[in-house]
Amino acid sequence: MTQHFESRFKGLVGTVHSLKAACQKLGYRRTPNLTVCQRLLM
Repeated sequence: MTQHFESRFKGLVGTVHSLKAACQKLGYRRTPNLTVCQRLLM
């Protein structure tokens, strides 16, 4: 999974909960990488 890590994830990476919390804190309207993280980090 570590091969081509930067091409799979463009920005924030983590669990769904941590992504949503970080995006809320940063004031993002959307949660980037949410679907990719769900698929690859489950």
